[in-house]
Order: sequence, then C-alpha cells, then structure tokens
Amino acid sequence: FSRELREIEDKQEKEIQSRKFLEREQSEAKRLASSFVEHLDGHQLFDSLWRGDEDGRVLMLVGTQAQELADEYDKDIFELTQEIYKLGLERFTERDEEIRDFFNNLFDGQEELQILGQKEIEWFLQFREIIFEEARIKLLKLEQNSMHGEDEDTPENIKLSDALDKLNIQFEDAINDLWQALMAQELYLHESIQVMYRKTSMVF
Repeated sequence: FSRELREIEDKQEKEIQSRKFLEREQSEAKRLASSFVEHLDGHQLFDSLWRGDEDGRVLMLVGTQAQELADEYDKDIFELTQEIYKLGLERFTERDEEIRDFFNNLFDGQEELQILGQKEIEWFLQFREIIFEEARIKLLKLEQNSMHGEDEDTPENIKLSDALDKLNIQFEDAINDLWQALMAQELYLHESIQVMYRKTSMVF
C-alpha cells in the first residue's frame, strides 16, 4: 500500500511540476509576444528560411563549403535577431513600467477627484440644509401672515417673497456650480488619461 501511495504522490508531483513548467512557458510566450520578439530568441528565423526549401537542401549536398557558408549565415542571422530580441525586451520593460505608471496615476487621479467630488457634494448638502431652513422659516411666516388676514402686497410679505426668490436663485446657482465642478473634474480626468495614454504609446 505504501508503495502505491508513493507512486501516486510521485505522479501528482510530476503533474504539478509539469503544470508549473507549462505556466512558465505560457508566461514567457506571452511576454515575448507582448515584446513583438516571439520566435526571435533562438535560431527559429534561420530554420524557417530553410524549412521546405528544396534548393537549399540540394545546396547542402555540395559539401563542407556549403555547410560552412550556411553556418556563417546562421550565425549572422542569429546575431541580428539577438539584437532585435534584446531591444524588444528592453522596450517591453520600458512599456511595462509606463503602463504601471499609467494605471497608478489613473487610480491616484480617480481617488483624488473622488475626494474632491465628495467634498463638493458635502458642501452642497450643507448649503442645501441652510437654504431649506431659511426658506421654511420665511414660508411659515408668510402662511402665518396670510392666516392673520394680511394681504400679499404688504411690505413685509413682499420682502419675504423677494427673499424666497433670492433663496431659490441661490439654490439653483449652487446646483449649477456643483454640476460644473463635477463635470470639470470628469473632463480633467479624461484629458489626463488621454495625455498619459499618448505618452505610454510613444514607448514604441
């Protein structure tokens, strides 16, 4: 039983190692693809030139000189592709850093604007409470005057009505100011994203 258990454990360990290897391979392939240098980390380009090349196969039958020429050609292509490969990885690193900075700045900007927006809204809510309370008091006074038989055209009632109109205008102005402030913040964030995106795109 213990032998069978060890075999099962060994099999599971091999499967785990195989999955890890496959994940590393996939991660590396993704990294190379993102760097636009996949298939340039070895002799793949040179091999692809000869694959299915009947004339090349016949040429190789000439002998040592042809083989030496092919080896030299392979070496030259490999050196060239290695330069491209290394440059691609360098650019990938730069681009990866730019992308991280982009999202960090984006999240920071969103958080900052969210805080500013919350402050604007909190101020508006406090202002609204003050305006509503003042309006309530003046409306109550108008109702009391009306119940006492006072005419709407009395100096006091006219003054109260004018005050209510001013409060209404102030409230509408506050709503408009809040909307303008929030839209300005949204526009600023949008423009900042566009600028950061253009800078990020210039890496390549």
